[in-house]
Amino acid sequence: MSRIPRVYVDGPLSPDATVVLPKASSHHLLDVLRLNEHQALELFNGDGKRYQATLKVQGKLAAADVLGAEQADSESPLHICLWQGLSRAERMDASIRQAVELGASEVRPISTERSQVRLDTKRSAKRHEHWSAIIVSAAEQSGRTRLPTLAPLASLNDSLRERDRSATGVVLVPGATESLGSYSWTETSKRIDVLIGPESGLSEGEITNAVSNGFTPVSLGRRILRTETAGPCVISILQARFGDL
Repeated sequence: MSRIPRVYVDGPLSPDATVVLPKASSHHLLDVLRLNEHQALELFNGDGKRYQATLKVQGKLAAADVLGAEQADSESPLHICLWQGLSRAERMDASIRQAVELGASEVRPISTERSQVRLDTKRSAKRHEHWSAIIVSAAEQSGRTRLPTLAPLASLNDSLRERDRSATGVVLVPGATESLGSYSWTETSKRIDVLIGPESGLSEGEITNAVSNGFTPVSLGRRILRTETAGPCVISILQARFGDL
């Protein structure tokens, strides 16, 4: 049985409505998948529901006739926020994509001292748009019905000043005396901030600042992971211990 394509719609959805799908989705459905009219689709708009629909072709664009809706429970009981140190394009993309697939609720791109990428205001806006598209694509692929929040790119210092201290925080530090697997969770928090450095890691000053703002240094054992591997690995462990994996 082939999988029913899923499409994110940025707007209201309701049974018996017809919605025009985004250009990128239209191209994927009509030109890549080569679907025919009346084939089944699944739509979602972030309200936690799955909408059953059928494809409708309108010239070069695709539309969808919405047939019905059902509440879907596809979200983790944990609210995991990935604080990802700004890294090179394909690595940053991989970190965000896999975090969404694994159930992260929020992504915060963080500019750090050792980030090899520097973005001005214009480039930052373009990257934010690009990362938003990755989040949508990953949510479509993984069956999620709510979109994770994407924060604007900000410095680590600014992000720490604004941080909600009620959340548990862990910062990945190679060589830390405590591993994530042995971390003592006295009371499992439903909100967990995960701070990952860029390719060259966080500076000593940044680690000290993070610790003073409620983060606990942890390692992932004897091996050092690439930045795009580290975040998804931490999220996987947290989801397996306290979430829904």
